[in-house]
Parts: sequence; C-alpha cells; structure tokens
Amino acid sequence: SPPSVRWQATLSDVSLARYRAEGPVSSPALTPDGTLVVGFAGALFGLGMEGQVRWRQEATPLKTPVYPVVAGDGKIGGLSTFGWLVLLDREGRAITNVGGMGADKEVGSPAIGHDGLFLVPGAKQLWAFSPPELRSPWRCRLSSSRRWYGVAVGADDTVYAATGDDTLRAVRKDGTIRWSLPLNGGPRSAPAIDADGTLYVGGM
Repeated sequence: SPPSVRWQATLSDVSLARYRAEGPVSSPALTPDGTLVVGFAGALFGLGMEGQVRWRQEATPLKTPVYPVVAGDGKIGGLSTFGWLVLLDREGRAITNVGGMGADKEVGSPAIGHDGLFLVPGAKQLWAFSPPELRSPWRCRLSSSRRWYGVAVGADDTVYAATGDDTLRAVRKDGTIRWSLPLNGGPRSAPAIDADGTLYVGGM
C-alpha cells in the first residue's frame, strides 16, 4: 500500500513572514538524540519525531535560508546563504558564529569531516572551520563560479566538491586540490559516495 503522511509541522509565523517566500532550502539533519533539525528562511528549528518544536534559533546572522549539518557530538552547524556559519549546541543554543565567506543563494549544504572540521562552501572557495571557536585552518579556491551543488566527504577525509563551473573536484584534508574532473553538462547535485569509494553525481 502507498505510504501516508504521519505528521506535518508548520514552521512559518509572523516573525518570519518576510522570509516566507523563500521556503525551506535543504534536507533536514538528524541529531544523535533524535532531534530533526530543519533549516528555514531566517531560522533553525529542532523538531521531535512527532513534529513538535523542541527549540528554535534565530541567531543574528540567520537572515536568509539556512542549511543545517550535525556533528557526531551533537553540535549543529547552520550555514546562511549570506555566508555565515552559526554553531549551536544540541539544545539549539547559539555558541558562536563566523562570517565572511561571501556566499550567495547557491552555496549548497556544508559537510563535516571525520576530523570534526566543518567544510563550508563559500563564494568560489571551500572553507574549513574547527569547532567550537570556528577558526579556519585552511581555505581552498576551487571555482570561477559562485554556484555550488554540494560537498561530500570520503572515508579518507577527501572532500568532493561539485561546483557551478561544470567541474567535480577532490580536495585533500589539508586544503590542497587532489584532482579536477570537468563534466559534460556539469554536476547538478551533491556527490554521493559508495562503500567502495565510487562517486555518483547528478548532471544534465
């Protein structure tokens, strides 16, 4: 039999009305304690598994659509399309934030390396940030385009980046480029990685 909708949560309200037209922009992320983190336009929400709102965070930089990502220790990163990374604890309380990545609406979702670094797409560059202070040990210029389709992290901490200049790139965990592969029609999705290391990326 076909599936049915178990629950639906409405997250828009008066205080977010000016962002309502933007709508949600990314997949939810799940914390170790079972909180579903949803990036909305202007805020991050933590939902219980029955759709109830556990917490809501409108940290100052979160003025545009937000992409959430969750670390293994439960810390939550939210990347605003203005190029701000906000770090929250597992209860949704803001710890710190950092800006200056110069991102725009096409930044794609951040990722987390096995070493705990937040890997953040910015304008033409990939940034690494170390929690909780969010210092940046490296950044790598990747593309002539500001558009991103996302990043993924391999078992050896190689970062695979799909960028808007029709190229798939591999970046070592020290921020140096391992290889670049032009793709006919260009990547149009974040990469996915098989257990044997095979990469899959959607295109046109």
